[in-house]
Amino acid sequence: MQEGICLCLERAKQLAQDAIDLAKKSNTTNAFGLYTFAVEEYGKALLLKEQKKMRGKNFIVPAWIFGGKSRKRSNSHQQKFQKALKKLPYECNMITLWSRDVHVPEMEDQKIHVKEINQTATIPAGLTGRFSLTTSPDFEERMKVFYVDWDDKKKEWITPTTPPKKFFLNTMNDFLKFLKVLDK
Repeated sequence: MQEGICLCLERAKQLAQDAIDLAKKSNTTNAFGLYTFAVEEYGKALLLKEQKKMRGKNFIVPAWIFGGKSRKRSNSHQQKFQKALKKLPYECNMITLWSRDVHVPEMEDQKIHVKEINQTATIPAGLTGRFSLTTSPDFEERMKVFYVDWDDKKKEWITPTTPPKKFFLNTMNDFLKFLKVLDK
């Protein structure tokens, strides 16, 4: 079981490093997709660790962790992401898409359209300081990263998430540092 845990952690590091390399050479859209796979592999390592504690030396590797069917666990992807995102530090499980210093008068909330990421945000009345829009490297974002979709309510195309390179690389470096600490 320990070997499987180590293999998952090593794979998470490899995927994160590949995401960094891709982001530096190209764009962050596909790199963000790779990061979601790294997060899921980390979550798999956590689930295997749990199994090891529960079962000791008489372990059985449950098929559901690897996508096999189980009545108890219907979606292994969600299970792995939930474990990983609970355990990861904030700077690893939130990717900043946009950040600005703002001052909104006390009277009413202010809606702004952030054209860089094609999203509308509401800034609360009276807010002064740094305002950021973030996303989490979860299964839902993975699907958004790799596919163009259609929002029938808004009658508009949904394009893949493209985090700014600077913010993305900061998150990736924090993730790798976090995983390296686990090696010790």
